[in-house]
Amino acid sequence: MGGQLELTRLLVERGADLAATHSYGGDALGSAIYCAVHFRNLAGDYAGVVDLVLNAGVKQREDQLPFALDHGLEDVAEVLIAHGGQVPDAPA
Repeated sequence: MGGQLELTRLLVERGADLAATHSYGGDALGSAIYCAVHFRNLAGDYAGVVDLVLNAGVKQREDQLPFALDHGLEDVAEVLIAHGGQVPDAPA
């Protein structure tokens, strides 16, 4: 999605299947988080896309918040936490 909030909003409004997965098994939420790290568009609003997708009913997985935190995506992590994501315990 490249952090393209307005395009994502249009797709959601037009009934895009946000639970659909690509050939690697990722869905809309996972792809938004992954792309924020590996295909970063400096003009992208990844936190906005993540918030939109979560508000549309996509459920986050337990591994997504740690992934965002491990890769310095503080804005995305804040959205995931606001939607119920649990900050993992620090290793002992």
